[in-house]
Formats: sequence, structure tokens, C-alpha cells
Amino acid sequence: MWSWFRSLFKRESPTPASPPARGTVKRIVRDRGFGFIRSTDGKEVFFHRSALVGMDMGALSEGQKVEFVLENSPKGPRASRVRVVR
Repeated sequence: MWSWFRSLFKRESPTPASPPARGTVKRIVRDRGFGFIRSTDGKEVFFHRSALVGMDMGALSEGQKVEFVLENSPKGPRASRVRVVR
């Protein structure tokens, strides 16, 4: 009887838009909190500091290898869940 009610509060994890991709940090604009990643297919992808996982902008450097999830945003492709590949 209450199953429909419980289904309203069931928490589901969001599904990523794509499997993780890899790339290299091309440019960082620290004072504005964003940067660009060149993916392995040669395209540049925007990222915001809020997309960094387990680090801050100070721990990231240009030329560093990263893994990220590619998402679509109103302004074009955007990287989320950005983490350093060790």
C-alpha cells in the first residue's frame, strides 16, 4: 500500500553522461577557478574548480594527466568529476 509513497523518497545515484575519459590539463586560470583539458581525441573541454574531486586548484598543474566524465552543458561540453591519474 505504501510502496508508491516510499518510491518518492528512494534515492538513486545520478548516472554519468559518459564513461570516464582521459586527457591532459592544457590551461588553468587559477584566479577565475576554471581551466581546459585536452582529451585524448584532441578536443578541448572546459572544467570548473567545483568539478575537481579530492583536490583544489593549487594541486593541479598544466600538463598533468587527468580522468574526467564528459557532460553536456548549455554552453557545450564540460568536464566533471575531474581527478588526477597516478
